[in-house]
Amino acid sequence: MTIDPIVDPDLPLLRKQFAELSSFQTFTLDAHQFSDGLHLLQIWQLWQEMRPENSSRLHIISKENKPLSAQEVAQKLLKFPDLSNFATRLLAQYPPAISGVHRLIFYDERLTIDLWFGDVLKDLNIK
Repeated sequence: MTIDPIVDPDLPLLRKQFAELSSFQTFTLDAHQFSDGLHLLQIWQLWQEMRPENSSRLHIISKENKPLSAQEVAQKLLKFPDLSNFATRLLAQYPPAISGVHRLIFYDERLTIDLWFGDVLKDLNIK
């Protein structure tokens, strides 16, 4: 499956950036709005296909002002069976839909996902 260019117009750039990562380098990507998680799972799938055989890592940051519950995310992602492996792993660590920064770590994938739920900057008094 390829990422829909409407969802991610920089797919060729992402492929290139993943391929050029050196060992122990971390690539941090702002995946913007989490919504139902589809975009994030597509990036994860691309990472699995393109990541170099070294110790590089991917760090995805995704934000959602009004997060869905794990059940709601699961229901929406049922429409994408080719991403079910990624969805299952995401949902196993999916945090409660409460305001804050939630970190999910997938060691075997060399992947860290930060989910920023709610109005985090305001909640943390960051200006």
